[in-house]
Amino acid sequence: MKRAIFRAIFTIFGADATLMGYLGRTPYSSTVEKLEKILPRVPSDYLTPAPEKLPRIIIFTFFTGRKNYSVPILDEKRFRIEIQSSDETGITNEKVLGRIRTLLDEQTPQILETDNVSYWDCFRWESDGVPSTLHTDVYSDFQDYSISIAPAINNRIGA
Repeated sequence: MKRAIFRAIFTIFGADATLMGYLGRTPYSSTVEKLEKILPRVPSDYLTPAPEKLPRIIIFTFFTGRKNYSVPILDEKRFRIEIQSSDETGITNEKVLGRIRTLLDEQTPQILETDNVSYWDCFRWESDGVPSTLHTDVYSDFQDYSISIAPAINNRIGA
């Protein structure tokens, strides 16, 4: 019944149940397709914007039926990562960001700037020398997730 209500609400607002994939009830591939549709494209004039105006890369920690998934980062070198956590996973925003921050410190000395505000991080990378994929494992009491952060172009999921 709840699922039908959600679908009706999303359809009314033109989202066609886009967010259903984040409730842990759809296959991995379906969730990724929906992520691709709603992730923001980065305007070319994003050079040195204020942090609150940066494009968001959203990592959903809802259970997707698979432990590995990639998060696209668009062609720009400055962005922010926002974690949307779920009580079901037991993964806190602080834990995810802390692990990503440690990974970035360990593997990407070319990071020029990191701004930490609330539950998101903002990174700016140099134009060359960026690893093709940043990979981290995030553990909770219930399950573990492998989160890959990969450069991507035209809003497509990275490798």
